[in-house]
Amino acid sequence: MIMRLKIGIGVIFVLLLAATFLMYRLWQEEKKESARLSDNMKSLCTGLEEYKIRDSLNVVENHVLRLNIEELKELRSADAKLIKELNLRPKEVEYITTTKVVTKDSIVFVLKDSCFNYSDKWVDFYANIPDSTFTYEVRDSLSSAISRIYKHRFLWWRWGTKGYKQTIVNHNPRSKIVYNEIVKVEH
Repeated sequence: MIMRLKIGIGVIFVLLLAATFLMYRLWQEEKKESARLSDNMKSLCTGLEEYKIRDSLNVVENHVLRLNIEELKELRSADAKLIKELNLRPKEVEYITTTKVVTKDSIVFVLKDSCFNYSDKWVDFYANIPDSTFTYEVRDSLSSAISRIYKHRFLWWRWGTKGYKQTIVNHNPRSKIVYNEIVKVEH
């Protein structure tokens, strides 16, 4: 009788311990998911942070939108379709980035012989008024870096990942980055 009671108490204790462990794991997963959704809200609500380096290079920063594969298929069907067209599996893809650049400048010129030709490092223009032709070519160069935002810092040690940030440098001083979005596909 006493032995059965001890075995019963032991079984109940093991079951309570297992239930406590499972509840702790569920709580940790929900806490992680809540942090991810909070970071996504921050990413969607804040715009591009713009500044200049070397007095002429435009730089923008933005936070990474973190989506799981199901959210990617539901919310970003065009990106999911592109992944499929590239013959990639969604589990192989880490980041998807989209950047839009606008180039704007003005040139003052006087036509003497009904032709105009201008060229520099970033743009080529050719206009021939009698032939009614105007051709141009605009070049641009972007450099991008993705960095991790650490959750914890102590002296020179850093650990944990709070999120990610993308920094883009536009090397053409006439261009401006008007839109950038980066999506991290989480597995």
